[in-house]
Amino acid sequence: MSAAQTKTILGDFARLYDLDAQTFAALPTRDAMEVRWTRAITSDIALFLVNYLTYPGDRQVSGVPPQAVGVIAVPADIAHDGVTPGTLAKIFVPEGDTEHDLVHALTADGRAFRINFTRMKWEPVATPKAPALADKVAFALEG
Repeated sequence: MSAAQTKTILGDFARLYDLDAQTFAALPTRDAMEVRWTRAITSDIALFLVNYLTYPGDRQVSGVPPQAVGVIAVPADIAHDGVTPGTLAKIFVPEGDTEHDLVHALTADGRAFRINFTRMKWEPVATPKAPALADKVAFALEG
């Protein structure tokens, strides 16, 4: 996506979730757009954001369908048994998704999970179905 498309989609998302318009910043990188939040957001908002960037509502995105990968610290209230709260996880919409209301998570130790938005529980899956972009994203949080 272009910087202008990304900023428009982020603005739509902020309005949809009643967030300040300045909550997100989009920065072009060599291969993609990097989105950072400039204010604290909840983990569910982070999951929804990854999904929304992949499925940007009525917005038409030219070229290749968008992909988004986020990194979060797993919150205690939704961590699966055996996943230590605070563990870093990559969040993404799985390749071949047809449900549109979930994301997958991949922890640094290689465990994969499905997170359905109606339950918000981390359910183990055998194969993470990560998009190629996930390999380019580090298990790291800024700051």
